[in-house]
Amino acid sequence: MDMEYSLILFRSDLRLIDNPAIHEAVKNSLKIIPVFIYDGENLGAASKLWLKHSLASLNESLKDYGSELLIHSYKSNEKLLEFIKTINDKFQIKEIFWNRRYEPKNIEKDTELKKLLNENAFQTKSFCGNLLIEPWEIFNKQGKPYQVYTSYWKQYHEYLLTDFKDRAIPCEYSLNSESFISIKEIKSIQSESISDLNLITEHQWEEKCEKYISAGEKNALAKLNKFSSETKAVLNYGSKRDLPSIQGTSQLSPHLHFGEISPRQIWTEVNKLESPLKVDYLKQIIWREFAHYLLYHFPHTENEPLKADFKRFNWEDCSKPETAELLKVWQKGLTGFPIVDAGMRELWETGWMHNRVRMIVASFLVKDLRIHWLEGANWFNDTLFDADLANNIMGWQWVAGSGADASPYFRIFNPERQSEKFDPDASYIRKWVPELAKLSNKYIHAPEKAPSGFLRAANIELGKDYPLPMVDHALAREIALNEFKKLKDKATST
Repeated sequence: MDMEYSLILFRSDLRLIDNPAIHEAVKNSLKIIPVFIYDGENLGAASKLWLKHSLASLNESLKDYGSELLIHSYKSNEKLLEFIKTINDKFQIKEIFWNRRYEPKNIEKDTELKKLLNENAFQTKSFCGNLLIEPWEIFNKQGKPYQVYTSYWKQYHEYLLTDFKDRAIPCEYSLNSESFISIKEIKSIQSESISDLNLITEHQWEEKCEKYISAGEKNALAKLNKFSSETKAVLNYGSKRDLPSIQGTSQLSPHLHFGEISPRQIWTEVNKLESPLKVDYLKQIIWREFAHYLLYHFPHTENEPLKADFKRFNWEDCSKPETAELLKVWQKGLTGFPIVDAGMRELWETGWMHNRVRMIVASFLVKDLRIHWLEGANWFNDTLFDADLANNIMGWQWVAGSGADASPYFRIFNPERQSEKFDPDASYIRKWVPELAKLSNKYIHAPEKAPSGFLRAANIELGKDYPLPMVDHALAREIALNEFKKLKDKATST
């Protein structure tokens, strides 16, 4: 009997375990030709750096089975079709499998690709590999997409316990050296290498950032095991998730972003615990699903506010040099607000930022500085390892007040109070803003309030060793509230 082959297109699902596309190939006794399709259109510099290591990890895993990864840089579906045809000339491909993506541009590309392949006599099948429930499978009682998370969570959780309970169970299959084509066969196909993708960026973050990268499926599973089983830190998630000085979160977001681990694997592992405290973390998994759900149903939110009224909001103009300079000061972590600066410096150094601090720095940008949330979203997209488009957009629109289930615009985080509440002993600030390390807890959250003697004792000259606050928060808050009132008044009058 002649060997039958399947082509697996890897994109944002860089794992061999619980991969529905692979499961389908194994189930049908098809030998797998693994191909990574690189489309760097929306990838920021930090994501590219993580991807470099993630691909290397996936390649090593394939070598364990005597195979390697074929790589193709995406330019168009027509070029991809040509590449697939060259593979088909050597190995008669029976079916082509991939796991679905949900970003607007990727949906368009994949829909077109499936049509093009089918027209050229290739059989294709796509799967739900990166979410628990598809965005088009759940609606409110009026048959419309949910826009409030609490209602969405209740319905979603109920579905996962009843109609869609099988969706939360990882695929089970075994792999061996016969599952994939051999390295020798891979070498017979002209392909690119990881280095050909030019994933090292002009920022030259490699030296300082690489020590924070733990890419790959094995590292993802190890993190999940430690978080849920070894330390059971997941049970303290609700009480510690907002404290940036400790590791109270799973830090699985980059792994989910690149599909090195699936939400099914996380959901199943966490649900093994009997404690009701696990729900606090499970809600975050569903919050991620909600982000993809919203972007799918409201694709315009990638660049525009969900709430149309916010199109009229009076943002500062970043084309003006003075506003552009304010943005740069925020990006560099030199605002004069220690908790904001700590977060921005952590981001630049490590490619990651604690979630509570993400909200604080975002509020500062869009409300204290009144700079458009897209500027912040673009910066996060370039500097975060876990820069998932759906999560990033939802998070920024939540803070700006323009999205679904959004924080009301009049909720403006006070950096000093947030700092005192969530970093009371200033451990986080001292780590990332070391020039303030000698200040007491009483003054470190707002150094400008410290008596001159305390500043001298801490070897700090404000404006020289550490900047004075770039804005008066109380005044900035009043201006922002006034602009919001104008927005409401316009909405009422129309």
